[in-house]
Amino acid sequence: MIDNEPFLNAEFLRNNDFVVKELGDIKDIHAVADYPIVACDIMDVGTAFGSSIGGAHLVSEIKKLYPDKYVIAYSGASAFGPEFHAPMGQADIFVRRGSPIEEWVRSLDEAIQTLGDPRRYWRRVRRVLLDHEVSLLEILLIEDAFIRSIQRDDSFILERELKHARAHKETAELLERISQGLIMVAKIAAHAAA
Repeated sequence: MIDNEPFLNAEFLRNNDFVVKELGDIKDIHAVADYPIVACDIMDVGTAFGSSIGGAHLVSEIKKLYPDKYVIAYSGASAFGPEFHAPMGQADIFVRRGSPIEEWVRSLDEAIQTLGDPRRYWRRVRRVLLDHEVSLLEILLIEDAFIRSIQRDDSFILERELKHARAHKETAELLERISQGLIMVAKIAAHAAA
């Protein structure tokens, strides 16, 4: 959770078996690197980045650096100026700060299901790859390696293909950022299928 205040529902979420880490108002985007799901307040955060749109800027930067992360934007504000719309639109979901705990639980369950289902996860990754104009052949080769890694319970197949794809300078940085998540999902899916 990125918030300049303690998150009031944190204890309730923990009681519902969610692991909640409160990061405060981060000063470095890489502070979220280890978390597949990031909830970010929109108001009064991101002060270290100097942006007038605060948390909306953080949402945009998180999605730029970590496009496979599931980002939940939240705020108590009822309206935002037009400068907030595009960056906030990059969030996967928006939740009102004062929403009942059931809505937070539903939102987090949806995030976990999206990231835990290899089909849904691959669709997200494929969309990111297409948006970044990775060649269709390269996407097909990565998808094939992803599927074979799951079927054979051998993440090395996917790791080898991602390493090969990263050799192309134009895709190297993007693939470096999504590789860890893709490999993790393949391993989990392979073990679940076994």
